[in-house]
Amino acid sequence: MSNKILIPFPNKIISKTFKNEKEIYFFNGLYFYSADKISFSRKLPPYIKNKIKLTKKIERVELIEKLDFNYPIFKRWGHLDSNLKIDYDLYIYKINEISRILKETGIEKVIFFTSVPHHIDTVVFNIACEKALIEKFFLYHNPILNTVLVRKETTNYEDSKYLRFENPFIYQTEHLLDKVVQNKILGKQKEGDQNNSPTKWWKMNIYTSLLFHFVSRIKKFINLKFEKDYNYYSIYKMIKNQKEYLRLYESNMLSEKSFFTQTSKEQPELLIAAHFQPEATTFPEGCEYSNHISIVKKIRQLGYKRKIYYKEHFASKRYSDSIIGLTRVGLERDKFYYETLKDLGCVFLDYNFNLSLEKKFNEIILPVTITGSIAFERSLMGYKTIISGKPWY
Repeated sequence: MSNKILIPFPNKIISKTFKNEKEIYFFNGLYFYSADKISFSRKLPPYIKNKIKLTKKIERVELIEKLDFNYPIFKRWGHLDSNLKIDYDLYIYKINEISRILKETGIEKVIFFTSVPHHIDTVVFNIACEKALIEKFFLYHNPILNTVLVRKETTNYEDSKYLRFENPFIYQTEHLLDKVVQNKILGKQKEGDQNNSPTKWWKMNIYTSLLFHFVSRIKKFINLKFEKDYNYYSIYKMIKNQKEYLRLYESNMLSEKSFFTQTSKEQPELLIAAHFQPEATTFPEGCEYSNHISIVKKIRQLGYKRKIYYKEHFASKRYSDSIIGLTRVGLERDKFYYETLKDLGCVFLDYNFNLSLEKKFNEIILPVTITGSIAFERSLMGYKTIISGKPWY
């Protein structure tokens, strides 16, 4: 019995590592081929609008529902509301063709070298795997435990589970966990955390960020990488939204000293430890509650009437980054976002508000996070945290 495994969108290192494996297949977005590049090769048929076999109506509705669920990802990577439904025809076609070839080739398992589908290509391929009823495995890099977690998914993210393996280096874990706790007590950031690392001035400058984006597009054009993205006006508007939000936030944020002056020690205060967005840690990992406004609304619906403190993620001040390019924070943060939280009774805290694990802090705050590592770190000290998503821990 064959045990064919496919790895979608492999990089050069992955391709080189498995180059002699006949039972391992790759998909690069256009071709399905065996790792040895000899045993098998098959091209994804081209999409010709209005000249393809129509998908059954019920099946089409189901696929559109899956694509609609992933709207935050389409929004992040350049889809405007006006043309997304048109592009759905292309994606549905790709889903059907990929699913068909996976079945015909006899692929039994697919390994994604990413924690969760959070780009359009992996979303489309993931849905195709669901349609073909193929087991999926996602490799989740965990900087806290300094290892890779393996997540198995049969239908969707919420139904997934992490696999347990015998680890010969398990003795390192206790040392790492001790280090995590000590760093938090001292107020230090996690090692290797790009979102929490010191910010260079150019990342928080609008004009250098626009220039950085322009140069990046030229490089992609030269390398014949034509990716869908927002036009320059939309990019400028996105950055402008972010700037206006930051101005409102900074002009109304409460200092750490003022917070401790006005809080009561009789009952812990709810504190939203906001995520850097858009990011996979909020969607799809946030599941139903991937937006902070939705979380605050739910808390209010449950009858909570006290102030809700909101601490913005420091990385939200960045307009661009050397790894991801434009941060696109303006898609998630604007004047409306600020005013909605304010109307819901939120009080905004300084970006640098200390969320250390010192006992004096944890007697008066109860953090709320979507999937943040703050909950895992606090649990090591016996502290409670409210989570709304489905994090790895």
